[in-house]
Amino acid sequence: MLLIVMCCLALSCVFLIEELHGIALSFVDSGVALCGISNGYLEVDASGGSGGYVYQWEDGYGALLTEIHSGTYNLIVTDALGCEQVASYDLICFDEIPIEETQIITPNNDGLNDVLYLENLYLYPQHRIRVYNRWGALVYEASPYENNWQGTWEANGSGEVLPSATYYFLIETEPQDALVFRGFVEIQNEVR
Repeated sequence: MLLIVMCCLALSCVFLIEELHGIALSFVDSGVALCGISNGYLEVDASGGSGGYVYQWEDGYGALLTEIHSGTYNLIVTDALGCEQVASYDLICFDEIPIEETQIITPNNDGLNDVLYLENLYLYPQHRIRVYNRWGALVYEASPYENNWQGTWEANGSGEVLPSATYYFLIETEPQDALVFRGFVEIQNEVR
């Protein structure tokens, strides 16, 4: 595509001819969806053309399309001159994506394993975590959990540091088919 810019002053004119390259689309990232649940995402980026891109999906606008289920998503990107590029992207789904946990926390504020970190929890935005000691007493509960528990006794309101031991947790999710994840975490406390 050629862009011709004309600038006329008094009796003289200057023409500038510039070649524009077409719009190129790059896949940036995606997050898989749980089957039947709209919790996936697709992200793309445009370059080339004349800039000023407008991203138009079938279900929304912008370079990032969120809260989508599995399937094929068509995209039209238009630049400032009205040129278009069309692409399709597929998003897959999984029946269940496990929540993976760190199985040890050492809440000594050294920046390493200071909190119970649960990977893939974002796939289950409606969830509740409960942590119990070995006698079945609830020591921590959150909904939603924000990967910030440092091994303290929150259920009784004291916030005191829990002793070194093994603690057991349940994570209940609330999609169409509620899933329950179970696990344990070892707290190794040093004197703070």
